[in-house]
Amino acid sequence: MGRRRMNLNEYTAYLLSRRDYSLGEFLEKCNRKFPEQLEDIERVIKSLSEKGYLSDEKFTQNFIRSEWVKKNGRQKIYQKLLLKKVDKELIENSLSAFFEVTDITPKLTELAEKKKAQVLKKHPDISKYELNNKVMSFLVGRGFSYDEVKQVL
Repeated sequence: MGRRRMNLNEYTAYLLSRRDYSLGEFLEKCNRKFPEQLEDIERVIKSLSEKGYLSDEKFTQNFIRSEWVKKNGRQKIYQKLLLKKVDKELIENSLSAFFEVTDITPKLTELAEKKKAQVLKKHPDISKYELNNKVMSFLVGRGFSYDEVKQVL
């Protein structure tokens, strides 16, 4: 016996029980599953937003903290939030607020030292210039700015 198909309310409850979503991402998922119920989807999203279950602000703040723990920098977090369909202004304001009170130097220094050790283990005869370039590329790829990385190298 097969599973029965979920209705819109069941589907939205199922989605939100698994993780947080941005409004845009949530709307896209619901539209893909129930393309013929656009008005119902908008009604459900409005209701969930009013009840506090669906909030771009809350999602963005949680996402930024989560990505910071994963050792990603400002630019990478910004790009990932754009992919999650969060408003650019909200992203910029949330990132500014987060990094205003967060000192990135300790985490950046830790990442740089760890990467230097990895590179030196693999290439013991590498020049300091090449080593710093490899570490710089790695950290910029992680979303840290050139100026931030330059301060710790």
